[in-house]
Amino acid sequence: MMNKILLFLVVPLTVVGLFIFVKAVSADEIDYEVLYGNSLNGIEFESNTYIEIEEKEKVVYDEVIPESFTFVAEDSDIELYLEEETLAIAVRVKANGYVYSSYNFNDSFGGDSEAITNPIKSGVSIGLYKESTPIAQSYLGERSVYEEGIYAGDERVASSRIRYNSTGFIAEVDFSHPELMIKFDVHVSIIDGNLVVDIPRDSVEEYNPNIWRSDEQFFILRNIVLFPYFGSTVSEADGYVFVPDGSGALISLESDPEIKASFDLQVYGEDSGYLSPTFGRRAITVKPVSRVTMPVYGMVHDVGNTGFFVISESGANYAEIKFKSTGLINDYYSTYFSYKYRESYEQYQSRANEDQYRISFQENPNEYDLSQRYIFLSGDEADYVGMAKTYQSYLIDNGLLGDTRRINYDETPTKVDFIGSEITTGILSTKAQTVTKYEEITETLTNMKEDGYKNIITSLKTYNMSEDSYRFDIIRKLGGSKEFGKMISFFDENNIKFSYYSDYTRNYEVYSRSHAQTLSKREIYYIELSWMFISHYATSPSYYEQFAKDDYKDFDKYGVEAISLAGLDRAVFTHYDDEVVYSNQNMEEIFKTLKYFEEKEITTNLYLPDAYLYKYVNEYYDTPISSTDFSFTMASIPFLQLVIGGYVDMYSPYLNFVSDETVSLLRLVEYGVFPSYVLTGGSAYDLKKTNSSNVYISEYDVLSRRISDYYEFINDGLTSSIGSEMIDHSFIGEGIVLVEYDTGIKIIINYNDFDVTVGSVEVSASGYEVIS
Repeated sequence: MMNKILLFLVVPLTVVGLFIFVKAVSADEIDYEVLYGNSLNGIEFESNTYIEIEEKEKVVYDEVIPESFTFVAEDSDIELYLEEETLAIAVRVKANGYVYSSYNFNDSFGGDSEAITNPIKSGVSIGLYKESTPIAQSYLGERSVYEEGIYAGDERVASSRIRYNSTGFIAEVDFSHPELMIKFDVHVSIIDGNLVVDIPRDSVEEYNPNIWRSDEQFFILRNIVLFPYFGSTVSEADGYVFVPDGSGALISLESDPEIKASFDLQVYGEDSGYLSPTFGRRAITVKPVSRVTMPVYGMVHDVGNTGFFVISESGANYAEIKFKSTGLINDYYSTYFSYKYRESYEQYQSRANEDQYRISFQENPNEYDLSQRYIFLSGDEADYVGMAKTYQSYLIDNGLLGDTRRINYDETPTKVDFIGSEITTGILSTKAQTVTKYEEITETLTNMKEDGYKNIITSLKTYNMSEDSYRFDIIRKLGGSKEFGKMISFFDENNIKFSYYSDYTRNYEVYSRSHAQTLSKREIYYIELSWMFISHYATSPSYYEQFAKDDYKDFDKYGVEAISLAGLDRAVFTHYDDEVVYSNQNMEEIFKTLKYFEEKEITTNLYLPDAYLYKYVNEYYDTPISSTDFSFTMASIPFLQLVIGGYVDMYSPYLNFVSDETVSLLRLVEYGVFPSYVLTGGSAYDLKKTNSSNVYISEYDVLSRRISDYYEFINDGLTSSIGSEMIDHSFIGEGIVLVEYDTGIKIIINYNDFDVTVGSVEVSASGYEVIS
């Protein structure tokens, strides 16, 4: 049947100007009543305070779904309802009776205009670009869509044909207005107690015959949003939003937040293929936003009772997580995925003057199937730990996590990266600066062994002049093949795990066919803020597998059994290579590369890997131990560690230089992350004019006391977590955290500057206690 539906057209702005204040959120600023549902006793936190947490009372909800919603399907876990006019949905969770809907149907929206209510009620939204002429092109978002006389309730804009089936429905959505003519199918299904929403790529169609004609006005698809107000709420006394910012962050759902904010977090980072190659138009932030490595978010309405968790199963590489707090555009907190189908870019008119350009658009929408899954949480699972374990189960069930690779060390391992040679500038071109010789590496590690470090993990980073990148090389100035062989033998004899540092993404050659190009057909490059602003180019991932094959020949010859790959966090981008290459195609190239190493039995350790690579991660390097700490977040949490910490050993960013030693070390213990350092054989002065000029202390002789003090402080806590999985994490009071492992080990961490007593356990100020 054909129905008029209420659909909202989201219109993007050319530039989004948003200043977000960043601060370090200390544990004593966390709202513990929100985290634990008003279940805390003993909230006077002074020296020797006794802390007790009560069990949260379970609630059964009795909510009525309006008659405008039609029952569609059910299984043993949930019921699905549809409001055909708006394409809004409602889901009843049978475990507790709670109802989540894509808008608050108890809100009468009295006095609100359609401009406010339509985007809230609409189940489907699209963003558009408008192109009027081939020269003066502009974004539709520069003008209000309502000024154009197009509004969501207008029959001329959109319609849908609903087809029901045993598990849900398919909505054939058609924005049929003569200037739009965009259609696609939305599949909504109940699968194993979850709600799965799909848009097959082959259903997305722009059928306007006037598209791209310079003498006609038309609109083109930019992005699609599904159920943006699903689970939205004005406030929840015992609720919060989870976003995968860094290690993970929580945002409270208070009724009148001190800071009202909205932000966009790009899953897997910014797409470099759309960026302007001009340095002057690139933003440089004082503190960069932590990378989003997991395509998930969640919301808890009542801690310990009800919440939901959303996974972007397909299309995550083109997804943004959007959050908006109450009091900005309307009264609702909302969090959702927005999926990009087309982007604009600068098309240059002159090779000599980059200021001469026009805004162009991708000719065809991005090629991917969109799929996102809603998982509903009840009882004890309705918190951020439940979300993490739910995601872990999802990864395991779908073969995305692999078997456990943790090693049962007898005490805390220490990771050390050595810089063998580094890029610097010569008179006419770049050159390699000798930094650490092979024999200096063995001497340093011998000293560390003598100083009592039993378990050492190490890697070697060298700049390969012939490849103009960080790749395997036997360098004569470092000692040649003979000394390299002695170093490998030393590692074997002393049971030191060694891997060769490589970065297949970065390339410093002035021109190479391997360089990836933006859609404007300019090479993708990055500015590295070293002393001389060295720039490097991004290599097309289609070359990675050949790099792996070339490196394997050397690895096999010289006895190297593992590789530490950096740069894959910058490899998910759209680029031009005779035709548009979509970022999901690049992801497939990365898969092929890691699969090749797996087949050749070369262990792959990855720096800051994205979730789609987890099954290939042997050891996780550069592990985030915090979120960005936006001023409006409630707490940083070890969500990442709860998901995969029981499967891979995780190592910290370099601890050579940390601004707050005590907090950083306590965070390692809290998160179960092992320490990591970068060292050189000689003085850090050797790095002064290189690409590692930001490493200003690197000699072991200088750092040995600091490394020893750090080790002595964290060893008991981290040794207790070796080979085990974190199964619970709790903020039990101001500045007090309880971590539990599957072995029965519990660790209480006290961030306060005074002693506390938890039960019968005394925990010193800025310290921790392991309870076995």
